[in-house]
Amino acid sequence: MTAIGESLPHPNSYVDLPEKVDQFSLPLPGLRPYLNKNAISRLKYMRTECEKILNVAGCALPFEVFSSADAFSSTHVFGTCRMGLDPMTSVCNAYGQAHDLNNLYCCDASVFPSSGGGESPGLTIQALAIRAADHIKGLV
Repeated sequence: MTAIGESLPHPNSYVDLPEKVDQFSLPLPGLRPYLNKNAISRLKYMRTECEKILNVAGCALPFEVFSSADAFSSTHVFGTCRMGLDPMTSVCNAYGQAHDLNNLYCCDASVFPSSGGGESPGLTIQALAIRAADHIKGLV
């Protein structure tokens, strides 16, 4: 059993490019997660509720328990290229066009500031890609 909750944006949680490089000498991104009191409370609440459900279902003693810190799931990664109006606080505009590079468009979940609570954003990503394509073609 698992619980999924939204990871809200926080200035102390970010991705950077430290000195580490891969076999092609390209910088490897560094994940810098941060959990504030609200996030820790949310995780504790979700764990308690999962334990209650398991107990009612007859599982008084699970054979193993993991926390959100035990593994990183990359199935729903969001952020790093926030969409917005201000180049100082965002990477791209409403069409996914990078503020600094006119021929670069972000057409994925990187433009979202947060996860939205765990639901798959596939259709939203497709809509944003179509919007970006229309902008490139000069239709919007």
